[in-house]
Amino acid sequence: MPFTTKTITSEAESPLAYFEKCWNSRSLLVLMVMRELNIKYAGSQVGKWWLLIYPLVTLFIYKLISQYVFKVQSEGVPYVLFALSGIIPWMFFSSVVANSASVFPANRDLVKKSYFPRALLLIVKVVVGVLEMGITLLIYFLLMLIFQFQPTTKLLLLPLAIACNAIVAFSFSLWITVLSMRFRDIFQAVPLLVNLMLWLTPVFYPVAMIPKKFLPLAYFNPMTFVVDAYRFVLIGATFQPFNWVISLIVSILMFITGVLVFIKREDRLVENL
Repeated sequence: MPFTTKTITSEAESPLAYFEKCWNSRSLLVLMVMRELNIKYAGSQVGKWWLLIYPLVTLFIYKLISQYVFKVQSEGVPYVLFALSGIIPWMFFSSVVANSASVFPANRDLVKKSYFPRALLLIVKVVVGVLEMGITLLIYFLLMLIFQFQPTTKLLLLPLAIACNAIVAFSFSLWITVLSMRFRDIFQAVPLLVNLMLWLTPVFYPVAMIPKKFLPLAYFNPMTFVVDAYRFVLIGATFQPFNWVISLIVSILMFITGVLVFIKREDRLVENL
């Protein structure tokens, strides 16, 4: 089978041309994803079982807090299914964002010795997150059977919810990566940001608990929309069409500006390593 050779340069270009280079580098992306998975789970006694342990332990802790301290209602759905429908997209988002500030320093030798679209380093985190989320979703569907919960045809929209989740996570990671090279304190600020956003996002509580006058403000957080979308798809929860528009506008702006700024400053990011 003949191979075609494409020359990849580091000249500034349009976003479409840049993502075309990323697509042309897909074989490298596959290798980087396999490397990431091997590094992540190499030497671990528990290995990929952490994908099950972490959400279940998190669920147990917040079940105690939400149901026995704050008396959170789960909208007629078993609380396990309700909470996990928020934990799953949040785990994906937090794993991508939490690692974005250190992705360039962690790959310093690779970045300095050869050129490839540097956004691949962030895309790798997103792809790995999607693969890991696939396993947790299988567990979620098993729990649906155990609780005899009947999903609706809305489940067919799950790929769209995952795509929104990935775009939001990628947009945040682009901005954090750029800012971390200019402001080193970002390394310490990212965990704080993720923890703060966790409580500002209705992961363990329904959107209905947010006072109506604050709902538009809550949807300026794109993850509120993402969690809403998962609950709409997985458990048939209601949605807020007007407020979703707010989140979609914020998400699109973050993505477009993040891509433009990252492409413009890509070479400078390497120089600052």
